[in-house]
Amino acid sequence: MKTIIVIIFVCFVFSCSDDSQFMRNIANKYRDYQILVIIPIISNNEISETCLNSTQFFKNTYLKKYSEEYPDYYSFLKNVISQNLILKDTDLMIPRNYDVNKHSLLFDEYKNNGLNYIVSKYLNRKGQKLAVNKNLDWYDRGALIKIMFEEKYYSIDDDYSGEVWFFKDFNNK
Repeated sequence: MKTIIVIIFVCFVFSCSDDSQFMRNIANKYRDYQILVIIPIISNNEISETCLNSTQFFKNTYLKKYSEEYPDYYSFLKNVISQNLILKDTDLMIPRNYDVNKHSLLFDEYKNNGLNYIVSKYLNRKGQKLAVNKNLDWYDRGALIKIMFEEKYYSIDDDYSGEVWFFKDFNNK
């Protein structure tokens, strides 16, 4: 019985460590690379999720309103994403890239068929990166970005090409 508890604890620690490193990379190492993040917001007295450019979020929300309360961007970002701090949509001070449609069928497909199914159906592989299929409905992009964010993929919204790119290992982009 003690062995099972130790195994569960070790798995939990490694899981948290991986999540923590992903968030630290976004907040520090890749802060200037405009990685997309999913954050909860309050809009019309309802909590929803939106996708933002983390570089703009750092410069226009964290530095202007929260840098005295939170010692570093990582602490702030982690509190926002874990819903310890939920911002009003008026607090963002930046445009939202995509809203997450919580009723998107992509969430059911992901739950029932897994990540490989989602990748093969909605993404195209281009070298080390994955690009969103052009046929994916605009309103489902937020759901896809959320799924990939939870799977710890770094994503970038390329304004020039109009594509969203995903990278598992951002160093090999």
